[in-house]
Amino acid sequence: MKKIFAVSLCFLFSILNVSISKGQLNTDSLKNIIDHSDDEHVLIQAFNDYAYQMYRSQADTAIFYANKALKLAEKLKSDKEIFSALNLLGLAYQTKGLYHISLDYFEKELEYLSENDLNRAKTYHNMALTYRLLKNNADALKNELLAIKILEIINDSVLIGVVYQTMCNIYRDLGDFNKAEEYILKSINIFENIKNTGIDNRLSMLANAFCNYGNLLQMEGRLNEAVEQHIIGVQLHKHSGDLFNLAIAHENLADDYKKLKNYDEALLNYNIAKDLMQQLNSETDVGYELMNISNVYILTGNYSNALLNLDSAMNIFLRNNADSYLLEVYYSQYTIYDLLNNPANALANYKKYNVLKDSLNTEDKKSELLRLKEEFETTQKEQQITLLQTENALQDKENQVQIVYRNIAILIIIIGVFFGILMLNRFRIKQQVKQLEIRNSIASDLHDDIGSTLSSISMYSEMVNDQIKDINPKSVPLLNHISNNSKEMIEIMSDIVWAIKPANDAFKYIESRMFNFATEICNVKNIHLIFYRNDTLDQFNLPMQQRRDLYLIFKEAINNAVKYSGCTEIAVRFQKIQSAFIMEITDNGVGFVKELVNGNERKTFTQGGNGLTNMQMRAADHNGKFDITTSPGNGTKITLALPIS
Repeated sequence: MKKIFAVSLCFLFSILNVSISKGQLNTDSLKNIIDHSDDEHVLIQAFNDYAYQMYRSQADTAIFYANKALKLAEKLKSDKEIFSALNLLGLAYQTKGLYHISLDYFEKELEYLSENDLNRAKTYHNMALTYRLLKNNADALKNELLAIKILEIINDSVLIGVVYQTMCNIYRDLGDFNKAEEYILKSINIFENIKNTGIDNRLSMLANAFCNYGNLLQMEGRLNEAVEQHIIGVQLHKHSGDLFNLAIAHENLADDYKKLKNYDEALLNYNIAKDLMQQLNSETDVGYELMNISNVYILTGNYSNALLNLDSAMNIFLRNNADSYLLEVYYSQYTIYDLLNNPANALANYKKYNVLKDSLNTEDKKSELLRLKEEFETTQKEQQITLLQTENALQDKENQVQIVYRNIAILIIIIGVFFGILMLNRFRIKQQVKQLEIRNSIASDLHDDIGSTLSSISMYSEMVNDQIKDINPKSVPLLNHISNNSKEMIEIMSDIVWAIKPANDAFKYIESRMFNFATEICNVKNIHLIFYRNDTLDQFNLPMQQRRDLYLIFKEAINNAVKYSGCTEIAVRFQKIQSAFIMEITDNGVGFVKELVNGNERKTFTQGGNGLTNMQMRAADHNGKFDITTSPGNGTKITLALPIS
């Protein structure tokens, strides 16, 4: 289902922009015209046609040629070609994910279109699709209604049917399934009754409408009805010859069967989708279907077949640099090996998952910076034009000299305020940097000086013990005590150094340390560890002291469960709910009886010595809530809730 939204957008864009592509030459012919023609009217058309052929695959090239067409069309005052160039710029920026710039160009198109122009309806529809990509369904709905109003006036039933499908998707996303169903049924009715329209893909359009209906029913949980609609879509696509959408229809049908737990039919349809994608030489889509097949095998407990399909998918994604899908493969492999109690392979795949995830996050940040830079430069150019027009107007009006002086004075004040804010921010940043340097310095000193001293004490006590254990046996317990205390202090010092270092403030590093600690201690006792990861918390930060106490509470809880509970399984879960951070640690051990005073439950507990009381006190230091749910024979659940800002 992940690909459906993108596929439906491509389908709708292709339907509503066909007028631009009519009569186009191939790219080689267009390049020949561009390189050799001196006729400006011919050049404008060639620039626009070339941009149209490039906007989906090479958006930057399309933007370059569409801008050349726009500049030349404005020079010749050709409104039709200006509109075409603006439309292509909107589509190209939409392809790049620069949706706000895309909307700006679509808005400018409207200035060149009359009220009931078919192209105006198409522009409203393109704006609606862009707003959907921005997850702004309210504005998407407003623009689709404007498009429908025009299409109903000019009686273009084909395009109305297409727009109705988008209306269905918008209402589906808004949770109004009744309204969504009303529009998809209207779309189906239109395409079933169209005769001799000259559109050779009518059957494919009808098939897509049935598939959209099936997707809607699937989201509602009406799975048997979804199966019926997807089967109709499959049959229609077989007749239309649209192999790609036929593969997607089989994939949708397989999704239905998987939710119905009819795994044989799910596997059959995913394999059909995979074979069709192979016919189309679409390797990445083949890998995606292999992942779907693997997921079914995981649900049925057939882990060997699941791993075989994941290995095939991984090789495809590596060849095609499909890192987002590769990330899912690593996580699935980690999950399977964890279920198979194979910690070595589970850990190896978990490390691959985290390394790739960090790499993708870095690429996302670069892409976002590029997007912001382009939006800023575009906005800056428009502001410069506006400023130039204002300055020319002021020069033509000599009687407004005082206004100019006043504006200069205001500008000076604004600049002064700006530099004041800049200096204040600079001071605050310096203070923060100084704090980070101090923390790093303390961590380094503790590690290098005190850490090495404690290591020396431990080493020397062991050396002395080896030398005098036969001479003075009574000294052995004392020396062992010194050595053990030194090792404990080294471990405590390691925790303190880790807590102080600013580089560890992000929760993903806390979570990684917790996972490594729990994995090591559980493996020794053959205890199955279930560690529920929460990717949404990766960039979440905790203050140093709160982070340290959270880790110490976690260590104490895991140690207690391993040492005293007699459990075979421990589950760890982290959540962020509104203004609270929640940690839950559950074991299936023997449990224990809480200490009672005068028949009432106390807030301190005796199991495991002072450890539980210490955990409660650490939670209280941060105004947190610490609770234990337990009884003999029913295991133990420890819950910590820390308030966060």
